[in-house]
Amino acid sequence: MNIAIVDDEKVDLEAAEFFLRCYSKKFWSEHEAEIHIENFHRAEDFLRVFSA
Repeated sequence: MNIAIVDDEKVDLEAAEFFLRCYSKKFWSEHEAEIHIENFHRAEDFLRVFSA
């Protein structure tokens, strides 16, 4: 599973990633290694690497 977090505020970006990592440990621990979280500070950066 790939998860992209896009936020221009560093604190909010880090908080969202922390929450997702804790959530995945608690509820998806057997799939935790399959979860890839990537952070982006700008939507343009995300769209540059996104593929459907």
